[in-house]
Amino acid sequence: MPEVQPLRFFRKGEAGALGGGRIMTPLQAEVLEDGWVPDPDALGSSLTRHDLAIGTGYGDTGPTNLPGPEHAGSPEADDAWPPVFQWQIDPGNPDLVSGEADVSEGEWDFAVWWQRHPAGLLYVSIQALERRDDEIGAAERQLPMGRNVVVNLVYDEQRQAVVAVYGTARDFRPFISALRTGLGLQPPTGEHGS
Repeated sequence: MPEVQPLRFFRKGEAGALGGGRIMTPLQAEVLEDGWVPDPDALGSSLTRHDLAIGTGYGDTGPTNLPGPEHAGSPEADDAWPPVFQWQIDPGNPDLVSGEADVSEGEWDFAVWWQRHPAGLLYVSIQALERRDDEIGAAERQLPMGRNVVVNLVYDEQRQAVVAVYGTARDFRPFISALRTGLGLQPPTGEHGS
């Protein structure tokens, strides 16, 4: 029968605490919220065999990507047709107008980031964080890693409408509301506006 070692925990700042940007599981992140740092599973790491299932794509660095069609040229090329505006969005591009907003609605805080494409489209990313100010210090994560709720969308300024929305949320409506508030959007006036 194999020997079982209990998972050990250390107080923050003690020897054995996680560091160096190590990826945590949601359980480890929740334990970290309570002031304890989980000791990495030394037994699990020692039993990991990277040489298993090489024939199915596993190697020293883990699984390889499944093969698929690939284009020889750069998809961002200016002469690509039809153009894909989303490929031209770059958070580091100082030539494109970008912005951020923090929105609080109900028990949720929304971090809204957007960038305007010259074609009149706003590419928007919205992250929802459940407000738990009384339980968590300012320097700690508000949600465990892997449990963030994020929605990305495309807003057409000319038509004043969302033309694409996708993400991990069950209900996109609170994110649309955060978009309205964060960007200060107003309904159009006139025949169809209020």
